[in-house]
Amino acid sequence: MGCLIPTWAGTVGACIDNGVIVQRYCERCQRRHPVDLAAMKAAHGTDYWLWDRRTPCPYCGGTLPFMFSPGKSTPTTPMISTNRHDVARSARTRAEQDG
Repeated sequence: MGCLIPTWAGTVGACIDNGVIVQRYCERCQRRHPVDLAAMKAAHGTDYWLWDRRTPCPYCGGTLPFMFSPGKSTPTTPMISTNRHDVARSARTRAEQDG
């Protein structure tokens, strides 16, 4: 069974509206990087899809998936879908956004 993407944490706008904490974690250098959702919203818009995206680590060049948590005392979960339908939807959404 694959990962079901929660609607309250799928896009930048949904994360902001629902108080979701988003960060990136580099497995290579073990650093956590906070994500400025307001800046991301300004750059990409509220419908920017975070799932299955990776960004480079500014310290070591590793690739960082986005991680989310519904609150400060809740562990983070990688924003990586494992369901083939979710992956296909993520790819379509990224292609539309990157256009």
